[in-house]
Amino acid sequence: MIINRITRNLFPSLKFCGNTISAVQSEFCTLNEISCFGDAVSDGELTCVIYDDLPLVTDGFFSSIAELCRKENRGFNLGDGFIAPSGYTGALFPCCLPEAEKFIPENYSEFLSVINKRILDRHKKNGVLIYDDSVFIDFSSRVCSKAVIRPNVTIEGNSYVGCGAFIGENSVLKNAVIGDDCRVLSSTLCDCRVGDGTTVGPYAYLRNGATVGCGCRVGDFVEIKNSRLGNGVKASHLAYIGDADVGDGTNVGCGAVFCNYDGKTKHRSSVGKNVFIGANVNLVAPVTVGDGSFIAAGGTVTECVPPDSFVIARSKQINKPRRV
Repeated sequence: MIINRITRNLFPSLKFCGNTISAVQSEFCTLNEISCFGDAVSDGELTCVIYDDLPLVTDGFFSSIAELCRKENRGFNLGDGFIAPSGYTGALFPCCLPEAEKFIPENYSEFLSVINKRILDRHKKNGVLIYDDSVFIDFSSRVCSKAVIRPNVTIEGNSYVGCGAFIGENSVLKNAVIGDDCRVLSSTLCDCRVGDGTTVGPYAYLRNGATVGCGCRVGDFVEIKNSRLGNGVKASHLAYIGDADVGDGTNVGCGAVFCNYDGKTKHRSSVGKNVFIGANVNLVAPVTVGDGSFIAAGGTVTECVPPDSFVIARSKQINKPRRV
């Protein structure tokens, strides 16, 4: 069946995550845009013309009403439009639209609520476990089966959630790619990629081109920006990794900071494989740390480190008698 739609731009101010009402409608049923009744195209059996005063009508509804048209050889009103057998000249009968189908939004919040409910239902049918309607998923985002979405999660833009992934409460994903079997716990991920089997959070922040490999651990209050982490990297808590490449199996200690900004220009750091970066270490970019090196806690590294080095970059402790 060909569905012809005449757009009267009834809802010019309504958008769903930046998408117009026309884009939202097209997501739920196949439409042929026309400017008047005379441009309507028929499939030889039925002619269907609707206006955009029925923004939430679905393929399922059209299939049901089309079957009724064929069975009873009669036509029906669809708002200001109609559906009828091709060449039909009889009277058009009222069509009892379900409440969800005839709903015409009066404001933005109503529109979001109804569309989002429909999107969540679609994901549930596809095997996604969604705990309640506090979840928001943009219709341009994809969520694979067996994923678990906890309450108050927002997934928008061109995000992708892999099979078996767990997205915990209050997480925000925007243009984020989450691999299979990942765990994201109360964290914000924007414009980033996370490999299979990686755990993020709670309270982590990945942004602006961050890429995290498979089997990694990004813990609480870790921020990653414009950086690439290899497989098996661990940054368990309280670290900033900015403008850096970090090799497989490296450990980034608590309080470690990649000092990428000199006040005028951003610089990049490179850390090799299986490096141990101790707590409260500062890596002042641009700097390179070779494979297998160990950087002791509390150091400030300003020079390149050869592979398999042991680095102590802190002043010597001095103990003096306390003055009373």
